[in-house]
Amino acid sequence: MISISEMISEQNIMKLNDIEYYIDQIKSRGISIDDYNEWVSDFGFPLASIGEDGRRPFHELSSTSSKYNSEATDRKFDDLIKSHNGSKNINSFFHKCIRELGIAPPRGSNGSNGIQVQQQKKVQAPQKKQDEEEKYLYTWREVRDAEPEKTIWAYLTKGVNNGFVASSEAGKTTLLVCLAIAIVKGKSTFLGFDINAPRRRILYISSEDGIAQMKRKIESATKELDLPDDVFMFMFDTTDLADRLRSILSKYMSDLVIFDTWGDISKGKYDSENTRSLMTEIRDICREYGSTPVYVHHTNKASENIPEKSSIKGAGDFEQACRVVMFLTIYKESRWLCCVKGNPFPDDYKNTCHELNFDFNNMEVTVTGQTLPRREIVQAIRDENTGRPATEIDWESILDKPLKHKLLVSKIHEVYGLSISQAKARISSATGTDISKDENGLYCV
Repeated sequence: MISISEMISEQNIMKLNDIEYYIDQIKSRGISIDDYNEWVSDFGFPLASIGEDGRRPFHELSSTSSKYNSEATDRKFDDLIKSHNGSKNINSFFHKCIRELGIAPPRGSNGSNGIQVQQQKKVQAPQKKQDEEEKYLYTWREVRDAEPEKTIWAYLTKGVNNGFVASSEAGKTTLLVCLAIAIVKGKSTFLGFDINAPRRRILYISSEDGIAQMKRKIESATKELDLPDDVFMFMFDTTDLADRLRSILSKYMSDLVIFDTWGDISKGKYDSENTRSLMTEIRDICREYGSTPVYVHHTNKASENIPEKSSIKGAGDFEQACRVVMFLTIYKESRWLCCVKGNPFPDDYKNTCHELNFDFNNMEVTVTGQTLPRREIVQAIRDENTGRPATEIDWESILDKPLKHKLLVSKIHEVYGLSISQAKARISSATGTDISKDENGLYCV
């Protein structure tokens, strides 16, 4: 088979070498160009801008679709050459591959294989157009016609902070590693939910597991994985996290950035305002490169398997910083996945728990097809706990320094597993003051 580079004119040789590289990457990742508008606008017009030299690459890309027809593709390319008005050029093709598909530019020679390719250039964040930068007021029609928020998978929503909460030993790392592998393999679904991750790349930032521990977890699941090395990347040192994250995403633009676990990564600051500022900074960096952050987090010990927002460790700040929070719980010796916070979703969607089957030896997770209302699981677990004696608060240990009421409520809620209203009631009873009327007051021993 004649390669693309053997059919090119001298003036386009450098461009077509790069085109051939990107097409090989698209094919190796199993990306299919099925959408008609994308086929014409994002690939057809840019390739038509270099004339006849773009015909063969256009066929190569078109052949990734099950709808491919050689004669129809030829006719379409003839039309594209005739109607091309200069609005798209070959740089539009490169931009599509780099920015949206997440394909890194060709790297320079590393001296290991003798192959000379172009020096990798630093990928810059997309620049906003002037009208976008100046846009701060929207009409009702623009709001009404805006595109809805998109999910990457299940409830995980693109471009916002997503939480993934579970108790210890529930299997949160196993589930997320399996999701990551499904994404990089180009699977269309995982556990019955659609996957919308065109870049097919994951960045996994782990503070809970080192390389040796992570090796044990992913070894069986990745032994048959035959994909480029840079589609599933790991980071274990979170020093200077924001700066390192920006540097990595500029080279390896990912669909998801998974932080496991957030309490360790934020160095114990999850119960303060530092959480929200750091999560906001991370979200903005991820948005800059088209990635979506997912923060793995723990539950309170006293309410670890109750799938509610109040069960989240340091619930106030962490939950408020997230637009979506998924919850993996253990109930009646089974594991159930649900959503406890999902601003974009209707209530009935958030109230459904899906039963999962875990095979920890082979790192596999499957869905059984069984569902339960989330409220039913919440009530059942609470009923099981009603026989336990009421917990008396050890005021001396918990009040080692003066605290604002709202922080004291959060601390009691976290340590003793009481609900927010119960914590407020205990404080009010101990102080003889209705703290609901004085949230910012101090309680000192």
